[in-house]
Amino acid sequence: MDAPRGQVEALAGYAGPPFLIDFKDGKATIPGDGTQKVAFMHMRDVARFAVAALDLERWQPDSRITGDRLSYKEVVALAEEAMGKKFEITHVPVEQLESVLAGEPDPMTQFFHEFMLAVTNGQLNIEDANLMSIFPNIKPMTAGEFWKTHWGDY
Repeated sequence: MDAPRGQVEALAGYAGPPFLIDFKDGKATIPGDGTQKVAFMHMRDVARFAVAALDLERWQPDSRITGDRLSYKEVVALAEEAMGKKFEITHVPVEQLESVLAGEPDPMTQFFHEFMLAVTNGQLNIEDANLMSIFPNIKPMTAGEFWKTHWGDY
């Protein structure tokens, strides 16, 4: 199977193993029950906000941005719709994440499990995105647009 349109752009240069969603094999790993919201934003949009913020006269102590706030279940549903196929979904219970982290996992396993635990704890559901109102003309790509643009008709 060939690479989808703009894969390098879509993954913002990431060339490592699949991270939660494996579009090639049609598999998804969902932390917890998959209902916790996560803020998703394309790296190009992050860069657009960063460049715009350089012109601010005064920076706030925290500068926050957010794109779509979706659950991983919702993101997988968007991927399935764009790609026209069902994904094999594996849920990882919080207890399993905590058990792995209670041991002495290698650094990559530790990072991956800490990330998934942060999802289940709601730590990636960014609210009060103050830069969004400062730069209302910057319209981030939605998760649906992302999937359709890069993996639609894949």
